[in-house]
Amino acid sequence: MKNNKLQEVFLIVVSVMCCLFYIYTSIYGQITELIHRATLLMCGLIIVFVKNPMTKKDWKWTRWIDCFLVILSVIICAYMIVFERDIIIRSGQAQPWEWYLGLVLILLLFEASRRTLGLAMPILSVCSLLYAFYGRSMPTVIAHRGFAPRHMLSTIFLTLEGIWGTCMAVASNVIVYFIIFTAFLAITGANDAFLKLANALMGGVRGGPAKMAVVASAIFGTISGSSAANVAGTGSITIPLMKKTGYKPEFAGAVEAVASTGGQIMPPIMGSAAFIMAEVLGIKYTTVCLAAIIPAVLYYISVFFMVELEARKNGLEGLPKDQVPDLKETLGTWWPVLIPLFLLIALLIMQYSPSRAALLSLIALLIVSCFRKETRMTPRKFIDAMVNAATDMAPITIVCAVAGIIIGVLGRTGLGTKIANVIITVSGGNLMTILVLTMIASIIMGMGMPTVACYILLALSVAPAIANTGVPKLAAHMFVFYFGIISAITPPVAIASYTAAGIAKADLNKLSLWAIKLGLPAFIFPYMFIYGPELLFLPGENHVVRVIVGALIGTVCLAISLSGYLLDYLNAVQRVLLFSAGLLMISTTLFTDIVGILIMTAILTWHYVIVKKKKSAVAT
Repeated sequence: MKNNKLQEVFLIVVSVMCCLFYIYTSIYGQITELIHRATLLMCGLIIVFVKNPMTKKDWKWTRWIDCFLVILSVIICAYMIVFERDIIIRSGQAQPWEWYLGLVLILLLFEASRRTLGLAMPILSVCSLLYAFYGRSMPTVIAHRGFAPRHMLSTIFLTLEGIWGTCMAVASNVIVYFIIFTAFLAITGANDAFLKLANALMGGVRGGPAKMAVVASAIFGTISGSSAANVAGTGSITIPLMKKTGYKPEFAGAVEAVASTGGQIMPPIMGSAAFIMAEVLGIKYTTVCLAAIIPAVLYYISVFFMVELEARKNGLEGLPKDQVPDLKETLGTWWPVLIPLFLLIALLIMQYSPSRAALLSLIALLIVSCFRKETRMTPRKFIDAMVNAATDMAPITIVCAVAGIIIGVLGRTGLGTKIANVIITVSGGNLMTILVLTMIASIIMGMGMPTVACYILLALSVAPAIANTGVPKLAAHMFVFYFGIISAITPPVAIASYTAAGIAKADLNKLSLWAIKLGLPAFIFPYMFIYGPELLFLPGENHVVRVIVGALIGTVCLAISLSGYLLDYLNAVQRVLLFSAGLLMISTTLFTDIVGILIMTAILTWHYVIVKKKKSAVAT
């Protein structure tokens, strides 16, 4: 008990110091790049080893090992901080003892990654290192001259091309500030606010709880960094409500899983991947957010429409009026939570740097939260918010550091280019074949991966295959990112579906099938913005309005076809033709759009006539 209390105090001290350090640097600027990044990694490693013990069994010797790992983490990161100037001057030329320090840090990262994220990232990193060392022995298509272990250790540990590279830069310069802001936002009651607002907006309409899940997950997704966390945060309320109003457990869980997965493509944070994407592509963060808006909206319109049709099909109603909060009253209570979030979005649109926008929004939150008892910040809440922020940031920091190892290897060996060349060769240069191959690769490689790690891996390995065909780089990266995220509802490793199944107490296989059905239009949207980059608002693209309208119509066609219901049940021919009309919208050319709209108009007219005749026959 005494040890647990000491551990809790230690965690609070480290978390508060970490948050205060980064709030200070957001105001007065960084000390130096390496110190800024090493400080974050040191805090991340400490928190992981304290918060996530080696084993669930309370063995005394494992606690001593955890303490030893914490000490090693502090020593190595402190070494980088203290000797930062000398390390930068030497530009990767290692002293003999630094090879051992680098090796120990890599092992520490592997262990921290295993404790927080499982074995996927450590195994991938080990494979990348083996590839770097034994490149000469690899198949010809991916072979390289090979690098000595000491050379790779120097690159990974002592330069800004490895552990301390792009990913850690984004984590320490941008992501940490958003995590701090969202932690304070959550501690003031944002989760409750989002759920109550969604209930006030949608709870009373047909199929209200399911629509409430869609709206709540979309709003919650703007600040959430995990599909599973989104499911757990909103699903614990929305899934029981859906079941209560008549939805089957499998359908209720699937709605929440699909809606929560969409939160990772919802601006402004996009599971923190938006910041990494902007850095990798060398473009403005706001450009990434703007590009993500229409795909995210189409995704949620698709799910929303499927929910509406399912409610119609089963004659489901909304919640009773006494269970639906008043919208005006809800806004009156929770407006202090909403204003800083809208301010954050406004500041980003106004081209403020992400760190400064997050800081100003945090200050606004602290001020406006004082006006309502429900949102008021107390000293205890203030400390809890910092602890939550540091705890949430630790796994992302570890991911970015481990990803730096992989990036260092790919940069030295050129493996990313080799993989792209292999895909292009296998496809014969045909764009559609390349897209299908990269879709499959993205889903497989994204399974079970955190959002940030998923994007980094796909951006370095398969995205170049699409970009090399002449497709805009942003479209290529959005394509692979989209499918990497969708892996959260794609068996066999459907982490969002697993989480939802546990809450819904539903059969996992049936829930997964429903999730695939509800999310099937999402497997088509990425092709739309490859063939119609206007959807991403890319510079120089024309016909934006027509392409967006066409995509919206195509989304509706796909939803009706998959549901098999509109005013009444559709027959097989009608469903196939409507699905074909939706697919025709992929090309986004004027001809295919016109043909698709004509087919849709004909089928819906046919459907309306049949339903009218049925009603007339019943009436007589």
